[in-house]
Amino acid sequence: MFARRQKTRSSSLELSFSAASALLSLGTPVFWTVRGLEATLKVAKRTHMSLTDRSLVAVLVVPLCLAGCSDRKAEPGSTIDASATDKWLGQWNGPEGTFLRLTGGTGKYEITIQNLDGPRKFQGSAVDDQIQFERNGVRESIRATNGAGTGMKWLSDKSNCLTVRAGEGYCRD
Repeated sequence: MFARRQKTRSSSLELSFSAASALLSLGTPVFWTVRGLEATLKVAKRTHMSLTDRSLVAVLVVPLCLAGCSDRKAEPGSTIDASATDKWLGQWNGPEGTFLRLTGGTGKYEITIQNLDGPRKFQGSAVDDQIQFERNGVRESIRATNGAGTGMKWLSDKSNCLTVRAGEGYCRD
């Protein structure tokens, strides 16, 4: 009898974990997650698991189910808190009338870059402590530097700057 009980307990735990995995993979809302937990506990009750075993299943399954309710739209390496890059909103000036203007916020930005050929607009998003965007098929990153970090002698004495790449930088006066 003990061997049968162990087998039943093991298979019901496996069923519980597979149900939880299915819920997680679907990214289900809380309502359906609770329904899945109820179904898992009904299976546990039907297989004559003791109250202690059912409690153990609930304790193990609930965190897994709740993890399925997290935001899955974030890119790898991205941060939900974009306050560091939101501080960069506004216009940053470069030499000879060039500038970089950032509008938007909370991780999504419209980037206007005025160079000697005129202004161009791009869509960017915060990734860690940078804003990434695509220009001419190349992924570019805007990052905070000082004037020397821009690689431009006209900006070398500045302290609050943004740099796209060496030789392309913009600072606040």
